[in-house]
Amino acid sequence: MENKAKFNPKVSFYRNVFGRVKTDVDILKILAAIKKGRWAKQIEQIRNAQSESIRRQLKQDLPAFTTSGVFTIRKTNGLVLHSGLIQVDIDHINEYQRLAWLKEDICNLPWTYAAFFSPSGKGLKVIFRIPAKPNEHLAHFKAIERLFLDMFNVKIDPATKDITRLCFVSYDSDLFVNTDAKIFNFSLSLQQPVRMQKKTA
Repeated sequence: MENKAKFNPKVSFYRNVFGRVKTDVDILKILAAIKKGRWAKQIEQIRNAQSESIRRQLKQDLPAFTTSGVFTIRKTNGLVLHSGLIQVDIDHINEYQRLAWLKEDICNLPWTYAAFFSPSGKGLKVIFRIPAKPNEHLAHFKAIERLFLDMFNVKIDPATKDITRLCFVSYDSDLFVNTDAKIFNFSLSLQQPVRMQKKTA
């Protein structure tokens, strides 16, 4: 029986948020490095920072990647190939146990390709699989936004609707990956409802 190839699209990887020079890397290589702790020392500094301003400054030195594809330049018209992935950021959850439970629930969704704790340790980076169609990117984001609000009563960062959005690397030894994630085909622009039950307390 022939083995099914892992879904492992390339993304553009930058040395830091200001970087103009990039390399195109398989996303699973980046996710494996996050899990193994390649940037653990930098992440520890960020999580132990005494103020939000110091935390933001330290984050700017972290490498980052464009979850949704490969770019010549990090602008919409610089997109070479959509990855079939979209980034979802959940921020400012100060209670660790709630964050851990939320991560577990999100990892059980059939469309979740990856999920890991953010650099601050107070949020989640979630990667959903979507159709690799740039012109439908925003419509799928809006449907995901509605899904998270309805299921988890969580508002995701609206800035992640940007197809050029950077995702900072992090450290999470329990990073979740599902290369068999289903494609999230719901789109508000197509008026398709997201038929999932709400989470109950």
